[in-house]
Amino acid sequence: MNWRLIGVLALVVGLGKGAVSLFGVKSAVVGWAILLGAGLTCAIVLVLKAPARYFLHGFWTGFFSQVIETLLAAVFAGTYMTNNPDFATLVSQFPMSVNPRALLVVLAPLAGGFNGLLLGVFTWVVSKILGPDKPAATPAPPAEPPTVPPSV
Repeated sequence: MNWRLIGVLALVVGLGKGAVSLFGVKSAVVGWAILLGAGLTCAIVLVLKAPARYFLHGFWTGFFSQVIETLLAAVFAGTYMTNNPDFATLVSQFPMSVNPRALLVVLAPLAGGFNGLLLGVFTWVVSKILGPDKPAATPAPPAEPPTVPPSV
């Protein structure tokens, strides 16, 4: 497992997606395009750079990036709720008073697991399409017959 690759991709994608969700993407089409673009980019980079185990590399990258994104929303909960009124409405509909930060912290690993499964499967599918570079099979040159010293 290439944990450095997983960490760098998760940090970059998590902070990027977190910034976009923090300031509220108003268009669902733009939001899905960003998610699909980030997922495709991660999957391609993982297939090209990871040594093997593409599903696991994708799973952990997706898990950590989603946790980073959700925790970023929890840290800036006021801004997140202002720019995402659907989430604010959802929190206000709970029968008891729920702290939005606590809800986001609890949801972070659950959302991370779901996102990890999606990116893991996506990375595995991309690995089947692209596949690692394998050298072309070339026949081995014929072996030279052993030289036998002349008998005296």
